[in-house]
Amino acid sequence: MLHDSDLIATAAAQAAAQATDTADILAGERSVIETELADIGAATERYLHAFERGTMPEDICAPRLQALNTRAGQLKARHAHLDAQSEQGALNAPDPAALDHLRVQLTHAIASGSRQHLKALLAALLHEVRVEGPNTVRPVFKIPAHPAPPTDSPAVREPSRMVGAAGLEPTTSAV
Repeated sequence: MLHDSDLIATAAAQAAAQATDTADILAGERSVIETELADIGAATERYLHAFERGTMPEDICAPRLQALNTRAGQLKARHAHLDAQSEQGALNAPDPAALDHLRVQLTHAIASGSRQHLKALLAALLHEVRVEGPNTVRPVFKIPAHPAPPTDSPAVREPSRMVGAAGLEPTTSAV
């Protein structure tokens, strides 16, 4: 998969297009929120001016101002959430040098690395595993921006045996 640069370029282009579409949707929603916040600000000012001039009593003005303030708080929270989503959605195409480094790591791990090293490397590349049916499992890989240098350190322990029938806790005579 890593040697097929067209596959990676196509996947990166598709992800970038999807990210652009998502960014446009988020920007549109942020714009609507900003307009609504401006309208709420203007309405709040009108209510306060009417109250200050004595043309609107407090018992009518206060609940409406409280409702406007609550709505403004909700909109500001949603706006902050959209900003966070926009920052998370920024995608960069994989660096060719990083891909070459990753190819070397995988080739080394497959050819002469320990099972622990190979398992750690694959765990770093695996984003998720989607089980779509009884006979369909799709791994989703990620390409890290800065792959770690190869190492044979036991960062991942190779499973040695299954837990026996007694389980992890000691047996008891009776409760």
